[in-house]
Amino acid sequence: MAYQIFINNSDQGIIETDIMNEGHITTLDGRRINVRLNGVNHFIECLECDLEKKTIRLMINDAIYNLELLDEVDQMVDSLGLEAGIDERSSDVIAPMPGKILEYRVKVGQEVQEGDPLVILEAMKMENILKATGPGVIEEIHGDPGQTVDKGTLLITLE
Repeated sequence: MAYQIFINNSDQGIIETDIMNEGHITTLDGRRINVRLNGVNHFIECLECDLEKKTIRLMINDAIYNLELLDEVDQMVDSLGLEAGIDERSSDVIAPMPGKILEYRVKVGQEVQEGDPLVILEAMKMENILKATGPGVIEEIHGDPGQTVDKGTLLITLE
């Protein structure tokens, strides 16, 4: 799978596809690795990693980089000009693409904070976690697990 990586909130992404298969990576210990590219060694240490938010903070050769990882579905949603998750104008969670509701991670009346997972939507055989973009209270849940929905379908109403 190819990931698009955004470094330090830049608007330019880098896609690496074969580096993992070319034998250029050596593990030094549990947090540090050595990557050899074009004959130059780069020492990388993972400072923070949040897989749910798809963010990583690395120190590369004594410089700190904040990475945002976008998988193929994230890239497709971005290329279509869709915003996955919450429609900030109405605080409603809408389906960013056609798919099947797999699971709701919240209940009516539950308080949520930014980044909390709300619903899992399967699209193109991949699970997509739609998360809260800010604090709120779950007012209403629309649809049931197993139900197929169209793009733009209302999934959750937040207060």
